[in-house]
Amino acid sequence: MTGSNYLAANSIAVTIDGTYAGSGSLLNLSPNWSSDALTFVAGATDQQINFGLTTTNLNSYLSIDGISLKEVGTSVPDQGSTILLLCVAFGFIALLHTVRKTQFA
Repeated sequence: MTGSNYLAANSIAVTIDGTYAGSGSLLNLSPNWSSDALTFVAGATDQQINFGLTTTNLNSYLSIDGISLKEVGTSVPDQGSTILLLCVAFGFIALLHTVRKTQFA
């Protein structure tokens, strides 16, 4: 590393279980806070998330604060549920048709 001043621009890198997941925007040294976001899909129920500088051979200074994780559910039903629902609906329609047919016979 050259010099002793921590003035180089850098960004914060994110790794999940040791695999690079992405990084924030390139930031210059400033007294102002910035906001960044990174989206990832968890591959397990228990994972380790690490934060570090993207370029490690620069004299940089970046702080992070206010880290939050948000669980996002899925509203798409799986195929098995959809098929079961359709079978029940067709069965109910067939039952109604049979009951009406026997009532008027």
